[in-house]
Amino acid sequence: MLEFAALFGLSTIIADRAAVKGRSRRLWVTLLVLLTLGGEGLGALLGHLLMPGTFHRGVMYGPALVGAVCGALLAFYIERKMPMSAQQAQKLRERKERAAEPDLSWLPSDPEGPA
Repeated sequence: MLEFAALFGLSTIIADRAAVKGRSRRLWVTLLVLLTLGGEGLGALLGHLLMPGTFHRGVMYGPALVGAVCGALLAFYIERKMPMSAQQAQKLRERKERAAEPDLSWLPSDPEGPA
């Protein structure tokens, strides 16, 4: 049950990171869940194949957790390597340009001063 709590916490983190890049939150949460569950299943299968003759949950639980962690890490790695969307990159460039221009509206309009 703790895996589901961890998965819920990780899904909010990956959703926020994807939103900052202008990507779909739902897509990345779905990818995280699928990779985690797939890694867990693959780990359980490998645990069973590496230790034949011992078919009980205790033997497969450790490799299943390792596979789930690997799946979650893979989802975060893929998200990290994804570039920003074109719209988000344009917004960031505009924000940097505005920050680079000094705001001189507080200066008097007449540089000579009062006459």
